[in-house]
Amino acid sequence: MITERAMLAAVHISIWTAIKHDRKVSRQVANEHGAPERAGRYNKKLLSGAARLDDLRSLAGQIRQSFYKITLPWSDEGYRLLPAHFYFDWTQQMREFDFRVTMSAEEQTRVAKEIDTNVRQSLARGTEDLWSRLQDVVSHMVDRLNEPESRFHSSLVTNVLDLVALLPQLNVGEDRELNRFAEEIRNKLCGFTARDLKTNDVLRVATAHDAAALLYEMDAVLREREEKQETTQEMGSASSADHIFSHMSAYMEAVTQ
Repeated sequence: MITERAMLAAVHISIWTAIKHDRKVSRQVANEHGAPERAGRYNKKLLSGAARLDDLRSLAGQIRQSFYKITLPWSDEGYRLLPAHFYFDWTQQMREFDFRVTMSAEEQTRVAKEIDTNVRQSLARGTEDLWSRLQDVVSHMVDRLNEPESRFHSSLVTNVLDLVALLPQLNVGEDRELNRFAEEIRNKLCGFTARDLKTNDVLRVATAHDAAALLYEMDAVLREREEKQETTQEMGSASSADHIFSHMSAYMEAVTQ
């Protein structure tokens, strides 16, 4: 299949042009020649002979050439067909392009930490979303099973089954507890159809109990994590404060000597 051999990709590069519309000169020239102001547009260069800006423009051209070399035309929107076996080489080359700048070791460390922090935060948000999805479908099942007179649609079970099947693939943060709960939910809540649960009171009550227990366990795990996170943040704040005070003390000692 084509989806297994290639993917759509696009490169978007934005560079400051260092050019600004000179409204005053445009208006002046138009008045001198008796022409409408919109007849001509005159720009002024904010930087002249800027080698760094020229280097950036050259780099942008290299990136585009490299991209076009290994891709095929696909659509008018700028997307091109990238063969799958070029993907890793291309991403590696893009990383080399991105960091072709001169910076101190300290600045490199700062940028690396910032990128790492952003990635971790994005993964954390994604993981939180998966936990929320899992809690929502189980909570819905609990509510429905505790109302025997309500109508049970097949989606009562299939929605849960679809999510727990998809969740391990979406769990890019590799949260082991999340995968564990998905497996338990599959085993305990998805072994019967909605019709089975509707017509068998004993089965319905037992499944409702299991679902409520799993929901309680998930809440407990998330509460424990939240408490640990708060403790870690408090310790970090205290450590930062100690660091500041130690510097202040050292400064005061140096001043008073």
